[in-house]
Amino acid sequence: MLSGSFDKTAAVLDARVPDVVGRFNLSADVETLTWNPHSPNLFLVSTEDGRVSCHDALKVGSTVWSFQAHDKATTSISINPKYPSLLLTTSTDKALKFWDISKTPPTYFFSTNIGNEKIFCASFFREEPDLVAIGTIDGLHVFNLKKKYPSVFDRFK
Repeated sequence: MLSGSFDKTAAVLDARVPDVVGRFNLSADVETLTWNPHSPNLFLVSTEDGRVSCHDALKVGSTVWSFQAHDKATTSISINPKYPSLLLTTSTDKALKFWDISKTPPTYFFSTNIGNEKIFCASFFREEPDLVAIGTIDGLHVFNLKKKYPSVFDRFK
């Protein structure tokens, strides 16, 4: 199990060994976290100070990489289910950004806004990796990323 906290830590717990908890210190309060579906030992965390970091659950306390993704809180992170190197981040700075995480440090390559709205969450669809759902104060936006921004996927051909 993976959890994040406002005490600037992430914790990993194997339910088979409940007395052992791996803690990872972070730069700020946790906004969101996710396991990397393409590398089961790795998880990503976004924080209130706009950073995104990757950690190896088998190496307690370690940081694989970390970078400044946004100027304000990075509110969501999503790894594309078809393209393992494609990372999406969103923020209250109103930006939707795309990163290539195949190298260290990850490389920024595209950004857009959804109107003039703060973005609170976003995710690729597992069954349809070209689709993205984005949550803002005004509601849910769903679009086909490949059709709307084909340059995002051109990088991974």
